[in-house]
Amino acid sequence: MQAASLMTCDLFHVDCAVTLKRIYVFFVMDVATRYIHILGVTTNPNGA
Repeated sequence: MQAASLMTCDLFHVDCAVTLKRIYVFFVMDVATRYIHILGVTTNPNGA
């Protein structure tokens, strides 16, 4: 029953071969449906 309302969040990075930049992606996953919600994408996670 708890898995129906459980969500998890994580941060991963992707290295872009074209721009030679690292892109950070913050996402939340709904555990029951395994649906991914991308909440933010940035090249500078410490910036404003």
